[in-house]
Formats: sequence, C-alpha cells, structure tokens
Amino acid sequence: ASKMALNNPKTGNFVSLVRLFMDQVKEIESNAGKQEDIEFTWRALNSAFLVRSFVKYFVENVTENEMVVEFNGLPLEEDELKSNLFTDFITCLIRSLSEIPVTPYTYGIHMEIANTLLILLSRQLWEPVSGSVGPTWQRLLTQTNRIASGLIRTLLLNFIHREQNNPYR
Repeated sequence: ASKMALNNPKTGNFVSLVRLFMDQVKEIESNAGKQEDIEFTWRALNSAFLVRSFVKYFVENVTENEMVVEFNGLPLEEDELKSNLFTDFITCLIRSLSEIPVTPYTYGIHMEIANTLLILLSRQLWEPVSGSVGPTWQRLLTQTNRIASGLIRTLLLNFIHREQNNPYR
C-alpha cells in the first residue's frame, strides 16, 4: 500500500480503483431485488476490500488533506468540497448502505462498505487536535442530510433483522 500511495499522484491507480468500485456499486444498486450475479458481486467485493485497505493506510499514515489529494489528485479549497471524487465516494458509501438490500450475496459488500465508512470516520483518532473537523466530517455534517436519515433507518432495520452471513464467503 505504501508504494501505491507514493506512486498514486503519478499513476492515478487509486483514483481508477475508486471509480471502478463506485461504478460496481451503482450497478448493484440498479439490480437490487433482481437475480444476483455471483461473479460480479465477488468482483465488487474484491474492489471494496482493496479500496478499504488503501483508505485504512491513508487514514493511518497521512493527514486528512493529503488523503483528499490521493482521491482527487489536487488539494481542495473550501468551496470545492461540494463536488469531487472524495465527497462523491463518501456519498456513494452512505447511499449504498441505505439502498442496497442485505441479501446473502450482498452481505460481504455491506460489511466492506460499513468498515470503510468507519475507517474514514476514525480519522479523528489520528489527529493531534481532537476538535478538528476535516473534509470527511464536513461532508457528513453538511451535505448528506437528505440521505443520512435513510442511512440511520436502514442501519437500525438491519440491526433488528440481523441477516445471516454470506454462505459463499
């Protein structure tokens, strides 16, 4: 992960991986409730795992602003937080948790997406100043109000129903 992080500004491989993951999640969302494609679901799960692994490395080893640079390729100004790959990624995670139904085929993806979101929110643990609010929290607190209620509702319902683990895992 460290070599990829060093080479990412030149190669853009992480950005490509994030875009691939987001496209796969959109495809799963559009097929919600239809017959599951196991091979496609596994590819989405694998890309979710890779994205989570790299996000974990970035959260632990770089500042939050440097992490945003890894997503976007450039540092962002305050007014640019409205639309960029980083904020689109956070929105994708939240929307996916609330819109993709939990089935035996999507259970693993739900776990990876929830873990990735938790890792992004754990950035506060690595900050020297405990009260600082970075881009992740800014996005969650200001621009996701309309989907936050759906996420909370879905997470509570998933907790109540406690779906079984994926039998193919």
